[in-house]
Amino acid sequence: MSHEIAALKVLFEYIGSTAMSQAIATYPYLTPKGRADKLPSMDESLVQTIFEHAMLVDDGDWRMMKAYGVVVWALATGMRSKELRLCDIDDLRFAGGEWTALVKHPKGEGTYGKPRTVYVDPQAQPFMRRYLDARQRYVEDHCPHVRALFPGGTSEGGYMASNTARCLKHDVEKDIGMEFDLRGCRRTYGQRLIDRGVDIESVSKIMGHKNTMTTEDAYCSLGEDKALDRISRAYRESDPWRCGANGVGNATPWR
Repeated sequence: MSHEIAALKVLFEYIGSTAMSQAIATYPYLTPKGRADKLPSMDESLVQTIFEHAMLVDDGDWRMMKAYGVVVWALATGMRSKELRLCDIDDLRFAGGEWTALVKHPKGEGTYGKPRTVYVDPQAQPFMRRYLDARQRYVEDHCPHVRALFPGGTSEGGYMASNTARCLKHDVEKDIGMEFDLRGCRRTYGQRLIDRGVDIESVSKIMGHKNTMTTEDAYCSLGEDKALDRISRAYRESDPWRCGANGVGNATPWR
């Protein structure tokens, strides 16, 4: 919203009109104040619920297989909605039991956005194998020339619309009895990498951020408990005598 208002103001000034400036002065609430809090990552129990329910879906239920496919893929790759919808089956790579996926249509495509390769969370592999089999059967019967990972649209390439992705997400919400934001899957992907000890530079690169400030400030950061645990472990490993055999967390309290 702030970008649109700024662009309109410049445009009106360019044609010699003060209408936009007057509107902002008259209705100051049009200009966003400060910045909204970042969308939190999803609770780990919710993530596990999604993975567990995905494995219970009947392979013959294409609608629900696709619905869980979209959500599980978002959690497993951190792809944005557009990146996910425009992902092709040919963008997947399998090597030595590890999966990666090419993001050919990133945010800012054609300007600052650059194609990148993302690592696919291994936890998603069991369900995604089933989804790929179900997808193969679907395209053979309905649209054999479509290469979209999540087929279903009428546009060139058979890509589904953004509204379709939201509707599929709602199907998953109804099935698990819990609500979540599809955008939160991306934040959750980054946060889970951080929690696993992946350095911020690597997380920033794989999520397609220009620098680590965006990653840490707007998406994911190391929690206080994780930070304390790492610091405690670092001290124990470097100076076990000073910290005690049981670590600082288990030290006897002062009397």
